[in-house]
Amino acid sequence: MKKILIIEDDDTSRNTIVDALELEGYIVHAAINGEEGIKMAQEFLPNLIICDIRMPGKNGLEVCQILQKEDNTATIPFIFLTANAELSDIRLGLQLGADDYITKPFDYDELISSISRRLEKHQRIIETTESKFKILLENSLYGTFIMQENKIIFANNKFHKTLLYSKEEIIRINFYDIIHKGSLDFFRNKVFRCLSGIDRKAQFETVFLNKNKKEINVELFFGLTNINGKATIIGSFNEIDSNKINNIEDLDNAIKRIIDENQTIPDYIYNKISEFSGNGSNSENIKLDFKLTKREKEVLQHVCDGLSNSEISDKLFISVRTVEGHRSVLLQKTQSKNIAELVSFSIKNNLVNKI
Repeated sequence: MKKILIIEDDDTSRNTIVDALELEGYIVHAAINGEEGIKMAQEFLPNLIICDIRMPGKNGLEVCQILQKEDNTATIPFIFLTANAELSDIRLGLQLGADDYITKPFDYDELISSISRRLEKHQRIIETTESKFKILLENSLYGTFIMQENKIIFANNKFHKTLLYSKEEIIRINFYDIIHKGSLDFFRNKVFRCLSGIDRKAQFETVFLNKNKKEINVELFFGLTNINGKATIIGSFNEIDSNKINNIEDLDNAIKRIIDENQTIPDYIYNKISEFSGNGSNSENIKLDFKLTKREKEVLQHVCDGLSNSEISDKLFISVRTVEGHRSVLLQKTQSKNIAELVSFSIKNNLVNKI
């Protein structure tokens, strides 16, 4: 069912339009001024917007201009309501990106006809664009997906080959099911920030799980758009080549980046640690001259799992201050300057278990 947003400061005009459109079966949202209209457009992502030009505060031209600059509202059909004397405003509005205008007082049939034409034209454009877009994505060398409400509505061949899910299987699962649990909170936060408009896009390393629960280390990119009135994430990923980590310095940098993002150490890092540990020219061969208490080992394990002080506190039923004390002792015992060095040292010297 199509959603329409009415932005009109005049109560009589606004209520008349709302009643007429609801009788036609549309879902109608109404705003009494430009500021409220902008917020509602970004929140509800309607299929079409009808907006008066002359309003107190932000007028219709300003509303149109602002929404045209936002990726998730720029393609929404926009119809102006205007008086006969505002022809100069009409020209400016159409130049700003509006699709049509209706003069007041308007005829009921003219209103419904204009809305129907715009919605039908917009739907044809969407279908044509989606068809061409999917052909382009299907042949991409990167794994590409389209996600709405945590569900994958499209995934290309590379995506299926990498994660081993069939097209029938992938549309039935929640996208979060393919994210490694150690990366899940970080991933959720990135999606939330994007959907909330805090960030327009995101790019980071994370860990997928294929159908057989094998870890796939990827560099992921995604951004927010609007498809059929719904907030939509379009993203792509490329598998990380662990061969790019050629020495201890590269390994330390990789571990630091993962810890800074509060993510769990993935398999390829452990594999590289084992590789370097078996190579006399690259390993550090440090002789441990200290012992860790049982509690220090527990805290260290959780630190390496990417948990914060408060999360460790909850896990071990101890105070945050006690956790901070244990972390300070661990830094001192291992002669580490920061948490990244502590994690790197601990993994290299088998002080923690791989989760």
